[in-house]
Amino acid sequence: MNSDRKLRAVLTVVAGSVLALGTATSASAATQIPADGAGYAYWQADPSGSTPGDALRVCDTKADGYAVRAVLTTYSGGSYREVNTSGHAAGYCTAWKTGDLPEGTKLVITTHYGSGGNWISADMAFVTA
Repeated sequence: MNSDRKLRAVLTVVAGSVLALGTATSASAATQIPADGAGYAYWQADPSGSTPGDALRVCDTKADGYAVRAVLTTYSGGSYREVNTSGHAAGYCTAWKTGDLPEGTKLVITTHYGSGGNWISADMAFVTA
């Protein structure tokens, strides 16, 4: 009986530690949204180190002549922010575009690639502020 209590106590501590580690890891990592092989958008809901919260950036990773764009909108289509790599060579990432959003706001990020203002939809992700 005594060993049962010790085992439960140890398992409780281990489970709590795993949960804490999992929470810390997911909260500090930016969400990556692909742009059909042309690059990526990154969403950071909460501040982490030098990365601001409610922040969006995009990176062009392929030297194909296309820029990469990401658009952050509400579920109802209201636009919050847009970033793109137009005018920059591949290997470029934009600065974080940020601004406080109401906590819990449900958002959609769409990625695109293109040139000359002609954008092709690539991917999308549902995120929360």
